[in-house]
Amino acid sequence: MWNVTPIFAKPLLNTYVDLGICDDLKKVCAQMKWNEDTWETGYKSGASKDTHVLHTMDRSVLKYFEDLFNECVRSYLGYQNFIQITTSWFTKTYPGGFAAEHVHTNSWYSAVLYFDEYNDDSSKLKLIETPSPILPLQDEYNIFNAGAYMVPPQKGLMVMFPSEVRHLVTPNNSDQTRYSIAFNMMPKGPCGSGDSAHHY
Repeated sequence: MWNVTPIFAKPLLNTYVDLGICDDLKKVCAQMKWNEDTWETGYKSGASKDTHVLHTMDRSVLKYFEDLFNECVRSYLGYQNFIQITTSWFTKTYPGGFAAEHVHTNSWYSAVLYFDEYNDDSSKLKLIETPSPILPLQDEYNIFNAGAYMVPPQKGLMVMFPSEVRHLVTPNNSDQTRYSIAFNMMPKGPCGSGDSAHHY
């Protein structure tokens, strides 16, 4: 008999946020100016020009999210550092639109919150494993051999993952524009040791 250990696993974490916060974000989103259809945003999609949305809202909103992320990083992932939200921006995907595969640079962890209403045809978040040069056939998919993982949007759902994980937004097959807000985070305080030590 073999024992299997998932070494160096990449965590995908999720929680649900207060729906009142979702409604507040929806109102703020309605006032945004947008960058649309660039190589960064994808096809028939956009990102808010404001990349520090939470920092321009009431301080209590920023603290609400920082408290959630700190609970995750310290209590579940086992790190000593607190986190700081460095950037936050709205995204939108029009019917028929999508966002191409990408990673988030200058960031340790990233997250996305779905604050709107969605249906089964709304764009999904697709997380993608780094491609292997060898692709054997599988009897069934599991955490060891799956090359991708789908996250359907739900109002109030927030997911968090290492910023290095490749991901995309699948085509929006619904007749409604799909909105979300994304976050980038860095550790706060001392990291590393010796000549690699740095205080963020």
